[in-house]
Amino acid sequence: MDELKLKLDISKVQKRRIEPLHKKKTVIKRPPSEIVLENSSIKVVIDPNCGGKIRSFVSKKTNTEFLYQDTRKKFSNVGYSEHDISGFDECFPTVAACRFKTDEGINYYEDHGLLWQRAWDAEVLGDRVVMSKDIPQLKCCFERTCRLEGSGSLMLKYEISNKGDRSLPYIYSAHPLLSVNEQTVLELPDVNRIYMYVASDNSGFSNNTWVDLPLENDKLIKGPFSGKHERFVKFFTEQRSSGLAAVRRLDVEESLLVQFDTEQLPYLGVFVSEGFDSLDDGEFKGELLLALEPTTGIGDNLSTCESTGTLRYILPGQEISFWIRLTLRKD
Repeated sequence: MDELKLKLDISKVQKRRIEPLHKKKTVIKRPPSEIVLENSSIKVVIDPNCGGKIRSFVSKKTNTEFLYQDTRKKFSNVGYSEHDISGFDECFPTVAACRFKTDEGINYYEDHGLLWQRAWDAEVLGDRVVMSKDIPQLKCCFERTCRLEGSGSLMLKYEISNKGDRSLPYIYSAHPLLSVNEQTVLELPDVNRIYMYVASDNSGFSNNTWVDLPLENDKLIKGPFSGKHERFVKFFTEQRSSGLAAVRRLDVEESLLVQFDTEQLPYLGVFVSEGFDSLDDGEFKGELLLALEPTTGIGDNLSTCESTGTLRYILPGQEISFWIRLTLRKD
């Protein structure tokens, strides 16, 4: 196993002395703009100040970036699409903006939840980066630990703690936008049915319907994809017994495997946009977007998950934990 190197880019913040890795603990009270984990095979860039976003996952062998990089320079920051949508974000307690009635009344949760775009606390503990965010309005704490495993894997371990005295309804969804091109295909092993959550009119699908696989035209959900189609789909797999999906880059003969804890994340959300202009202003016209989203439920908001029978709750005083692993594979 290669020796792990952890680099802290503090060029954009007040400079401070960071203790060497052999020290037990380095607490970063004001997190730097970037934390870099790397070894001889991969380089991972994390941004604590932007919702814990994993900005980059690069294969050093082929110099391939596996996470989508937003090339726009200016953002209005109104709505999800008007933010920097690069990389891997965390969504909790919802994905889409929604209102949901509880015993305490009607709660409103904004788009992508209460972690996204907010600064997190960060600690360097040996070869791990531990990041957390308290969410006072939910009386809970969200924590994620990032660590490289072997030469080509990034392991993410999560803990969510309910510190309140009421049960907390929630969705957790990873939200990695992946870098794809017209030589990219998607692997979804052992998936026999999908729930088509929402789709463009020209996709041939109806919203909120179950669809049996294989399809007559599997390219629509498995690729290769083309920005010329100007269509999109967002669907969820049936409950998984084995948490595995992969994006294959045929041009570089490498794949990114997404593995996940199916006990706590029993479903996989998949978003495919083939040149669809979601803003109707030309911003994404012709672009390919693909997301593989290990998640707790079927639906992007609490009401949909409740209607599909997949809404989850964290009990008062309860702590739940789960994991997601990203791994490079040579094809």
